[in-house]
Amino acid sequence: ITTPTPLALPAELPASSVVQIALGGSTTGGTAPSVCLRSMANDVYCAATLAQTPTKIAQLKASDIAIGANHACAVTADGQVVCWGANNNGQIGDGSTTPRSMPVPVTGALANVKQVATGLEDTCAVTVDGTGWCWGSDDQDQLGRADFFPLYSSSPDKIQNAEDGSPLQATAVAL
Repeated sequence: ITTPTPLALPAELPASSVVQIALGGSTTGGTAPSVCLRSMANDVYCAATLAQTPTKIAQLKASDIAIGANHACAVTADGQVVCWGANNNGQIGDGSTTPRSMPVPVTGALANVKQVATGLEDTCAVTVDGTGWCWGSDDQDQLGRADFFPLYSSSPDKIQNAEDGSPLQATAVAL
């Protein structure tokens, strides 16, 4: 049995002020972090690997953070979503498939978000009014769209109720 190595925190971030930890991503580094922390002041600190000390992402204040297999997202203080990392299936949600090394805003009508979740190559969010939105890979119909093609969406789409086509109401989302 190996002893876990504690995550090194930046000097300005005492452990008592960390309110959220997100883990995922590549353990070898890349365009997406492997760990992000959110402070009581809603500052976000990320590191490419668990062996590195997380650094503050300048000018990003977040109320929620999530890391997928190769991308990360945050809900900003004003209820918008920003994402960064790999983007081969549109999981960043900026309308492209271009990878981003820094957070970029998600496009479309997505607003007033309270929570975001990231998966392998997909992302979903829930708004304050309970509307669910997803984007990225749809190879397993995980985006909750009425149509099955194309196999990805690079912009958010509302999750539809399978029975009547109305927007699905949610309180939380996980991928």
